[in-house]
Amino acid sequence: MKRKMYITGGVGSTVSGEAFTGDYDLPNDTMYCETCAAVGMVNFAASMYRNDPDVKYTDVLERALYNGVLAGMALDGKHFFYVNPLEVEPDSCHHNPGKGHVKTVRPEWLGCACCPPNFTRTISALGRYIYTKNIQTKTLAVHLFAASTVNVDFDHEFFQIEQKSHFPFSKKVSLTYRSQKKNSFNLSIRSPNWSQRFVVKLNGELADAEFAKGYFNIQREWKDEDEVTFELDPAILTITSHPKVQADAGKMALQYGPFVYCAESIDNGSNLSQYSVSPYASKKMVVKKSDLGELNLIQIEASKRKESEAWQDKLYRFDHLEEEIKETLTLIPYFAWGNRGENEMTVWLKKK
Repeated sequence: MKRKMYITGGVGSTVSGEAFTGDYDLPNDTMYCETCAAVGMVNFAASMYRNDPDVKYTDVLERALYNGVLAGMALDGKHFFYVNPLEVEPDSCHHNPGKGHVKTVRPEWLGCACCPPNFTRTISALGRYIYTKNIQTKTLAVHLFAASTVNVDFDHEFFQIEQKSHFPFSKKVSLTYRSQKKNSFNLSIRSPNWSQRFVVKLNGELADAEFAKGYFNIQREWKDEDEVTFELDPAILTITSHPKVQADAGKMALQYGPFVYCAESIDNGSNLSQYSVSPYASKKMVVKKSDLGELNLIQIEASKRKESEAWQDKLYRFDHLEEEIKETLTLIPYFAWGNRGENEMTVWLKKK
């Protein structure tokens, strides 16, 4: 998590043995990041939380689930990735044997078909990642924000919690207790590290909540229709990597809520490596309905090196200063990449 995990929650930096390599060795174009490994990371983080209820584990769970796992299946539900790269240049993938494992589009099926069933198993069991029940401490923990209903039994005391949410298109979340009987238990609500503010209210008033290990804890006797509400406050976040990650030196990435973003050439033209962006550049969120469905897109001011005819057949030049032109770079959530045919893709952008 501290030295060998990708920004998407993916793990496995080499195709050789589908394995880890040295600390901070995180290549973006030759890595492995198998979908199954992302599923494993989700399950590992969930298990660690059960041993030690701490947000540091559920932050990783969410990162791996919404990025590393979701990218494993196409939006049509019929095509799948085994390997989930963070950078793709199709011509290089086709001609460089060292990148032969990296697919530029999702195949309909895989020779070793472990990832598709693992993906569907994980999504169909999503409830176990949204909530965790601890019978000993009579705690119901809420980790993820998704419309759902959970039925709970604490020592034969039955009740239901309904969560209403349309995140990431709406910031409002509500949790409603439903039971004809009153029950005393602790409702523990995760405060995600990407939300700029997090104010919890109970029945319209500021909740009396204890904050510990990244969770707001409301311990009380609950009655029918008690409602907890809060607003998530995601911002477009700029991410840089540890200085020892050579593959990401001088680069930055963008995240909104739990979603890591990427640029594709279908939106921005070829040669994505020629773009550079500033952490302080103007950026905005645009909600758009397209062939990818309804998505939150990020648009950021960028500069692009102008292609010069002076290069002709030259491979290198002395002291050549390239002209730059101003552009607007469009980014989509990483999980949605590769759904519009073969094209370039990158998560990490050159930093000005």
